[in-house]
Amino acid sequence: MVEQETYNGKADGGVVATGTNASFFVEGATPAGEGYNVYSLTISAPAQTAYLNSGTANIAQCWPIDYTVTLPMQSGARITLAADTVNGSEIINRDANGSPIVVPGISPAPTAYNGQFIQMDVIDVVPMP
Repeated sequence: MVEQETYNGKADGGVVATGTNASFFVEGATPAGEGYNVYSLTISAPAQTAYLNSGTANIAQCWPIDYTVTLPMQSGARITLAADTVNGSEIINRDANGSPIVVPGISPAPTAYNGQFIQMDVIDVVPMP
């Protein structure tokens, strides 16, 4: 569950995300500097950075995300999930109607989380030829 940030220079890196708000996943972009949280995923080899909350900054609400992405990487690559609040604050966990967002099955459900978060789960690892 995240606020949106605007990213410039979005590129089609060939990676496709599917699921809830999958369009929030972008590669080959840079933060526009709107002052909203930047959520990134960096892979060391081959070097790549994706952003996980791409959208339109300056909207005072959060959105749930639940998407799947297959990312190619070399054996032993370092994967870093980072959250940068940029301005030291974050939008409160509320949807467009002002209601807290609860992600079913993710703690502290059925209570709403007090803030924003991204949880990553590795579903499968497949060796590439």
